[in-house]
Amino acid sequence: MSDDVDRINEREEQLLALQLAPHLTHKLSDDEIELIALAGRDCIECGLPIPMQRLRAVPLAVRCICCQQDYEETAR
Repeated sequence: MSDDVDRINEREEQLLALQLAPHLTHKLSDDEIELIALAGRDCIECGLPIPMQRLRAVPLAVRCICCQQDYEETAR
């Protein structure tokens, strides 16, 4: 049960970070991007780990590439 609560809290934090991203004036350094990629993050849709390459390219990504594509197609 606590794992579910932790996962929900983590998703809420990820969504908040995504919502705040356009308002950030601080550009992430290469070191910060690498730390984000190394820390890892699970996709908010499928729950699988987001690949490090994606996190390096899009540090605030909350979905894996497949789920992001599905999300964007559904939003159209």
